[in-house]
Amino acid sequence: MTTGKKLRKAWNIPAQGVYFHQDGTFYEIPTVFPAALCDMTGYVVFSSLDELKHTVGISVAEKVNIAGELSMIAGYTKSGKPIPKELDISEFV
Repeated sequence: MTTGKKLRKAWNIPAQGVYFHQDGTFYEIPTVFPAALCDMTGYVVFSSLDELKHTVGISVAEKVNIAGELSMIAGYTKSGKPIPKELDISEFV
């Protein structure tokens, strides 16, 4: 099970594709939507690649790059829960 799938379940993220980056600044381009980009404390859900590409503070080229922090992106949802302890932290480093 991938990290994204584990977070989707642990945080009840309403997305099919879930992508994690510890610093919330660099992601693979989602291929399944709705998709969520996650950092250590929360996430943003996007309904389509077009929405992702047109979101202020995000650039999409070969990867998805966040200018600043993910938490600064409109629609950011703070999970209210830390990264689940049962997850192997080595996956997040």
